[in-house]
Amino acid sequence: MTGSRRARNQSLPVPPPPEALDWLHLLAEARDELQLQARTLEPALRAQYGRAGVAKSTWQRILAGEYLPSREVFGQLVSYRKFDGPCRERLLAAWEKAWSGLERLEAESRATKEGTAADPPVTEHEGGNAAASPAPHRSWRQGRRAFAIVGVLAIICVSVLVGRHLPGSGKSASSGSGSPRDTVAGKPVARTTAGPAGPTGSTELGGNHKCGRIRYLNGLAWTPCTRADGATLGFVLRLTNTGPQPVTVRAKLAYVQTAVPHACPGPWGTGLEVTIGPGESLVSPPGECSAAKLAATVFQAKAWVTAPDEESWGYREMSVSAHVQSDGRKVIWADEA
Repeated sequence: MTGSRRARNQSLPVPPPPEALDWLHLLAEARDELQLQARTLEPALRAQYGRAGVAKSTWQRILAGEYLPSREVFGQLVSYRKFDGPCRERLLAAWEKAWSGLERLEAESRATKEGTAADPPVTEHEGGNAAASPAPHRSWRQGRRAFAIVGVLAIICVSVLVGRHLPGSGKSASSGSGSPRDTVAGKPVARTTAGPAGPTGSTELGGNHKCGRIRYLNGLAWTPCTRADGATLGFVLRLTNTGPQPVTVRAKLAYVQTAVPHACPGPWGTGLEVTIGPGESLVSPPGECSAAKLAATVFQAKAWVTAPDEESWGYREMSVSAHVQSDGRKVIWADEA
């Protein structure tokens, strides 16, 4: 089963198994540091591997973290000239771990469907003697219920993250108290709490928009997005809590105009603290951060999301680049060029 599964690319579920987080993190670092792009990766590797080379659309999904590559495709990826030995080794270990996570999820799902009982869990006592835990049947039933809850949350997350319409924003931001966590680099950090997402279409972003790679922090999925309708471009940050507990994070939003960064106005531009309930979503106000379309100019949304006690903003994520054409109106996305 392991060999056959790893012989083809596999879509990563949302949320992904914990074992896949290292792979997603290292892949994102390599993609940014080595400036990996599908439009340059595809012809270089196709020249090397011929008909066995991978299509550009597949490389786009792999680099975006949507696909976990097969053994053969992974080998092609790390054979690219920009990878060095240590990077290949780190990616290989993370790739193996990610596949183990997918195989674990498949085994658990199959066992749940078949209604088979798990072996009694074995615990190690202080004396070093292994003994079966009491009431294994009851423990297995509890595990099945917990797995079912996780499956429901995953379905909710997929409907929110993959759909064309972004969920509505939560309550408006308000100024926080004067505690040490309310300032970041000398700037105030506002606070807001996400309410339940409204009915489908009530506060949709819709239109011609593209988001960046989905990142995860403590069960919170987040991604910056750019919308390119009308005479302006709008920049938003989307956050979805895929876990069973409320999650509090610090978030900040900006945009980049032809390699020049610009802070968004208001609390989202300086940074704010948000709390999002389980299964709920939050989108920064679409109209608060925008820029007029300019001919022959490239735009991207840029965002940071960190734990509340982090002193620095850490790694940023960016949306797909929007390339405004010479007429000043038409937009071509980087992954469609």
